[in-house]
Amino acid sequence: MKWKNWLWHLVAWLGFWGALILSRGREGAEWPLILSSLACFVVVSTVLSYVNYLCLERFLDRQRYGAYFLRMVPFFFLSNLVLGLSLAYAREEKLEFWGLLPTLFINWLLSTGTYFFQSGIRRQRQLQDARARQLEAEMQLLKMQIQPHFLFNALNNLYATNLQDPSKANEMILQLADLLRYQLEISKRAKVALAEEITLTEHFIELEKIRLYDAVVEVEKRGNFEHLQITPLLFLPLVENAFKHSAGIGPQRIHVCFEVEGERLSFVCQNSIATKPSPKTSNQLGLQNVRQRLLADYPQRHQLDIEHTPEKYHLTLTLQLEIR
Repeated sequence: MKWKNWLWHLVAWLGFWGALILSRGREGAEWPLILSSLACFVVVSTVLSYVNYLCLERFLDRQRYGAYFLRMVPFFFLSNLVLGLSLAYAREEKLEFWGLLPTLFINWLLSTGTYFFQSGIRRQRQLQDARARQLEAEMQLLKMQIQPHFLFNALNNLYATNLQDPSKANEMILQLADLLRYQLEISKRAKVALAEEITLTEHFIELEKIRLYDAVVEVEKRGNFEHLQITPLLFLPLVENAFKHSAGIGPQRIHVCFEVEGERLSFVCQNSIATKPSPKTSNQLGLQNVRQRLLADYPQRHQLDIEHTPEKYHLTLTLQLEIR
């Protein structure tokens, strides 16, 4: 806020002026003369500093270096002349012109250095804000990719089920409607309760079990999930891939486990590989999406391991989560 900037300026100037007064004060010093001299210096140096600051902001940021120096050099010597005349009048001495230049030059250096320091901080904040906005836009895009991808696969499964067993298809439609409503609610938030994310995953598993009634699906939950939060829609693509990898001729077994220890979550998803896999294979969009979101939301705080053999597909995701 602007008033905070002005407050910092006031504190800095008070400290600067106080240091000048203390440096000039000594036993037997002529305080009226000292204070009048310092008043002249303070007024001129303050005006010089802010004029320099304004010229830097107006010309140097636009790379108009010539315009900056054409204004500052004359003003610098004018300030030096005004200060020399003021001090000569206050002290009743002769005009001292060249001897004051080093003092004003130091003042100019300090104001210029302050300007570049504040500009650097401001630019750094702008870069951070821009990166945050870009990351947020990318995350929203990744979330938007999940929903059409999931819906496309769900409708394909629904169509296939309807050809074989229309009664099951009707049940799947109701389950899918609830799942999509729930998914839309939590996808609008940056973070959701871990318990909600697990509930969404369980709803999807129940939907798949309607279609694959002979599949053996086990879901385990260990630990306390209520106090943690997580990025939404992380587990759904992984479990969806498990059902795809196990689809085909042969026994279908899927094991899903959520385990929490403190703030550390371990998610395991293992599925059997069918002896004759279904021709509809995964395009890996869901897994790629999850990888990108993990890198964005959990840098240095996640580990994703995948073991793929002819008999099984085993995925382990470890996350360091945040407390709600």
